[in-house]
Amino acid sequence: MRAEMTEKFRKSRSKMSARLKKRIINKSSRQGYRNNRRIELIKIALDLVSKILKYNVLFIVSEFVAFAYFEKFDAIIGLLLGTLAMTIGIVSIALSYENYGIISFGKLKIPRMYFLRYAFYAATFLSSALVSDEKLWGILGTFLGMLNFKIVIFSFGWRWRR
Repeated sequence: MRAEMTEKFRKSRSKMSARLKKRIINKSSRQGYRNNRRIELIKIALDLVSKILKYNVLFIVSEFVAFAYFEKFDAIIGLLLGTLAMTIGIVSIALSYENYGIISFGKLKIPRMYFLRYAFYAATFLSSALVSDEKLWGILGTFLGMLNFKIVIFSFGWRWRR
């Protein structure tokens, strides 16, 4: 009787291990797809950022020259910080495209990466105000650096459709 029980246990165990192996293989193939998709999204985002920066150079240089002429070096620092923040922000959009966790505040539900991205933008404004001597010009430069990206996307984005 005991021998029969151990034999049944072995058979059920081998069936279970076969099912488990299939489940592990399916899960790893799905993770491989997600990783490939994520890498593809990052490549698309970096390609988009390079196109934006190519068209954005005209705006950055003209604002840089204007701020340098009026000796507003705090605005130049803000301009560079705003441009860097928007570059990181666009890449973070690609990273959060498929995994968009939710933060819940009672009935209010906010996508996690959306919240983190705008918290990062707020931290950029704060850091430009803390770094610069003339806080208003630092914040204005950061705003213009961020706004340049949006102007370029709306002005030239129609050319980049696939």
